[in-house]
Amino acid sequence: VPAKPYLRELFDRLISRDVVFRHNIHQPRLVRDLAIYGIEMCSARLSYQQTARAFELKGAATVKRYFGYLDEAYFLFELPNYSPKLKERTRQPRKLYACDPGFVTTLSVSTSQDYGKRLENLVYLALRRAHPEIQSWLGRDFEVDFVVHEGRQVQALTQACWSLHDEKTRKREIGALLKASQITRCKRLQIITEAEEDLISLKRGQEEITIEVLPFWKWTLMNS
Repeated sequence: VPAKPYLRELFDRLISRDVVFRHNIHQPRLVRDLAIYGIEMCSARLSYQQTARAFELKGAATVKRYFGYLDEAYFLFELPNYSPKLKERTRQPRKLYACDPGFVTTLSVSTSQDYGKRLENLVYLALRRAHPEIQSWLGRDFEVDFVVHEGRQVQALTQACWSLHDEKTRKREIGALLKASQITRCKRLQIITEAEEDLISLKRGQEEITIEVLPFWKWTLMNS
């Protein structure tokens, strides 16, 4: 069976059976459109208010409820926010990830191939299988893709980045990990790439800091 027709059929069944029928929704077209919009927003932050305005809805409550249904149906996952301050956790938009990267390829109407976002989606799915507590962290001047923790103890800070060859990208990814590690005191810092491998050693005062750069395939085997 060709992948794309199969995934489109699976998408239609999932929306109609696991969302529309299950929750007795009278706006099936809206649910479908929001689901496809969510696919377009994979590995990005979703604002309920902005989405409500884009779809000319009266308020964000409907958007929040429908994306909650899509999460329950294991189609789109909403990643909670991490912050040392409780208010910031609830205020910031959550990141979205697809249950299967194939849906992104099949359903997205975008003509651009953002491999970095697709890699991030794969890293999320691998982390989700291995760790029950994962969050994303949007700081004042930095962003960490994944905060792995157990209770209040942060165990790992992980970035997903297709390549670190660009100097601006490299500085951004490393800088975010350094700022987050200083706040959390977490020492396990990782950048998952498409193919690059490195061990970055830095000094912060008297403290030695090490950042692992690992290709996705190797990181996945190490964490399986």
